[in-house]
Amino acid sequence: FVAEVPVPQVPKLAVVCGRTVDNPQLVREAIDHGFSHIFLEKPGAPTVKELEDLDAYAESKGVPVYMGFNRNFSKYILAAKEHLGTVPAGSSLLLVNKNSFDTSEALDECFERNSEGIIKNMMIHELVVLISHFGVSCDTVRDIVIDRNLTCMETRKGFSDMSKIGLSIVVKSGREFKIRLDRQNGEVSEAAVMVNGEEAFRASRPDPEIAKVATEIEEAEPGIMPYFAMQDGEYIVLKQRVVDHMLHGQHGSVPDGVATLAGGIEGLRLADRIATAAAAAARGRNQQL
Repeated sequence: FVAEVPVPQVPKLAVVCGRTVDNPQLVREAIDHGFSHIFLEKPGAPTVKELEDLDAYAESKGVPVYMGFNRNFSKYILAAKEHLGTVPAGSSLLLVNKNSFDTSEALDECFERNSEGIIKNMMIHELVVLISHFGVSCDTVRDIVIDRNLTCMETRKGFSDMSKIGLSIVVKSGREFKIRLDRQNGEVSEAAVMVNGEEAFRASRPDPEIAKVATEIEEAEPGIMPYFAMQDGEYIVLKQRVVDHMLHGQHGSVPDGVATLAGGIEGLRLADRIATAAAAAARGRNQQL
């Protein structure tokens, strides 16, 4: 496919958003074909090793790779980050994300299409937010605790995964970050700041402005998944920031807020630790963990 594209004669960006398992090879092909910059959709690769190898290859060719972690630009995330900076150090942050695979058939398709699993496919957004905005890394994490009451393992059409998961990440400073994901029950994302166990601030997506734009997009593009419409503005900001960075010739630096392969690698490392904790929590129980 890449070979069919004319060889770039000027700096040019390749947007790679195939299946996760195919993306590393597609990126290599784009680099070898002469693309000067790469925009790679999350999580970039199925494993840490594959993404590390891709990072080494891109660096050897002098090609920067930016990743499609649009949640870094979500208004509700940025608002919660600002508020968290105004409250006592012991305060915590809760991140909630729900999808709209609300029929059995839709959830079957979700399990098959996103076979890397809910942690690497869905939660990776929240993990890279914590890495990019709150300084979380594998080295800073003290504890990962899976909430059995908010976690459900299922097998659908031969694919086993969690349809929902809840957990807490406690870093060495003592701050707690809670994540709640659900593949069903609507298309909504929230961030809440908790002070002494009480909610002090909450921001959501969609807000009225995003809801209005999303409705217009869904009317113009009937049948698309709602999350595409909800995230449209974030992707515009993210991709525009990458393009502006290219146009200004700022090679060697990183556009503000944009995740690189380094952030993606750290996100996958953290995802692996969470998967290990979830597997340990699941032992001996088949459904509700």
